[in-house]
Amino acid sequence: MDEIFQNKLSEIAQWHEIENEGKESVFSVQFSNDIVGLVLLHSDTGPVEYQLKPLTELYASIPQDSSQNHELALLMTIEGAIKRFFQHHPSLKDTEVIKLLETLSMKPEAFLASSSVHYPLWMTIQSNLRLQLSMSPYTRQELRQAIRKILRSAKNHHFIF
Repeated sequence: MDEIFQNKLSEIAQWHEIENEGKESVFSVQFSNDIVGLVLLHSDTGPVEYQLKPLTELYASIPQDSSQNHELALLMTIEGAIKRFFQHHPSLKDTEVIKLLETLSMKPEAFLASSSVHYPLWMTIQSNLRLQLSMSPYTRQELRQAIRKILRSAKNHHFIF
């Protein structure tokens, strides 16, 4: 987790009471298209730029939460990143996703050269993972397990005609 990032969110977040439901804060996150892990946080107080830490600096040393919701949040982060990328790049092929997930399942913090055909998707997944791990504690092993789960699903649903 990234305490500096969490403090930055607390500084810009304007919390509002919701009747019988607690509090909410309204802000949005925009990822840079050019720099991996660079985010622009938009809130009522104005935009704030923040460079998310690399995955190697965000891993928890021991598992913090064994709940199913904890794992689902990580799965949704990865699958959501792939889905959003596909919405903007409909020519994305299952085989490209599978190839990248195979790489990430072995080494989630692997760096791809910008000349790689998989770089844009890698950048999207990396940025989303950095954001999730900045806010919630996950070990490297938990991340690898989540990637492998999505990889198995992608392989099971990929048909070769």
